Amino acid sequence: MGTSRRTKRNEEQLLLWSDLSIPELKKERPSTHSISKRIDLLRVNNIRLLVQLRFNGDVGRLTQRLSASHSKTLEGIWWGQGSQDLHEKSARRIEAVCGLDKGWLDLPHPDSDSLATKMTVLDGRARRALTEIVEVLLHPS
Repeated sequence: MGTSRRTKRNEEQLLLWSDLSIPELKKERPSTHSISKRIDLLRVNNIRLLVQLRFNGDVGRLTQRLSASHSKTLEGIWWGQGSQDLHEKSARRIEAVCGLDKGWLDLPHPDSDSLATKMTVLDGRARRALTEIVEVLLHPS
């Protein structure tokens, strides 16, 4: 069986390289659009996690806390109608009304069953109370 010209050329190149290392391929940087799409997808997944953990799966309880425009955006995303993009302004507003840390929707929360993830979904007041309880348990009088 014969070998292709490309295979022969690649073999010849290997023989000519002094250190026998494979040259690094130029890695393409992701486009701004693809990064934006990944962030939007992450935000949508985190909204679903937030609604599941904090609002017992009832998106209506979250939309009641939002203005009409933010509520309409969220409902469109939730029910798969219209754009699936959750823009920065809407993301920050949802975090604010839920008492979440700024940027929470932009961070991966891979394990919805972990105690750490469940704690991050709590609002600031509940997290402080939980922290005090943990401190008392760790350092009993």
